[in-house]
Amino acid sequence: MPAQPLILRHTYTRRRATARAALRYYQLRPRGEDEPPRAIFTKDGTLSRDEANRLLDEHQAGRFLAHRLMLSPPADERPDDLRELTRYVMAELEKRRELDLHWVAVEHRNTAHPHVHIVLCGGADAPGAADGARREVRLDRGDHRQIKDDGLAYCRLSARLRDDWDRALAGAAADDRAREAAHADRGDRDR
Repeated sequence: MPAQPLILRHTYTRRRATARAALRYYQLRPRGEDEPPRAIFTKDGTLSRDEANRLLDEHQAGRFLAHRLMLSPPADERPDDLRELTRYVMAELEKRRELDLHWVAVEHRNTAHPHVHIVLCGGADAPGAADGARREVRLDRGDHRQIKDDGLAYCRLSARLRDDWDRALAGAAADDRAREAAHADRGDRDR
C-alpha cells in the first residue's frame, strides 16, 4: 500500500476581516473530547488573538494579503508534536524563499485527522535588504509541492526517531528483566 500523502490546502484573502474571522474560527471552533484549549502559536512561541491580528496587520506589502494554509500529516506517520512540524515546514519555506516570513497557527485535534491551520502574512522582510521594504509573499505549486515534501520528511524522521526510541526502551526493559531473572536464580541457589 503506498504511503499516505501529507494534505495541504491553500487559499488566500485580500480582506482583513476574512483573515481575522478565520483566525478566530481556528481558535474557537468546538474542541474535541479531551482536547486542550487552543493557543495561537508562531515560530517564537504563543500569542493572544489581539497580538496575532496586530502581527497580520504589521507584516503587509501594500494591499492586505493573508494566506490560509491547512497541514494534515498522514495518519501512519503523524508526529506527536504538530507545532514542531509546522515550525519546521515554515522554516524550510523561509530558507528556500530567502524571506523572513511571519505567520500564526492553531492546532486542531478535534477530528480523526489532527491538523494545523496557518495564517501566513502577505508581506515578508528580505534579510539584508537595504531598502527595508516588504516583499509580497506569493505561493505557487512549486511551494505547495515543497511544503508537502518537507512535511513528509519531518513526519518520517519523527516516526523513525520514535520507533528507535521505542526499540531502545523495549531492549532496556528486556535487559532489566534478564538481570532480575539472573539475580533471582542466584538467590535461589544461595539458600
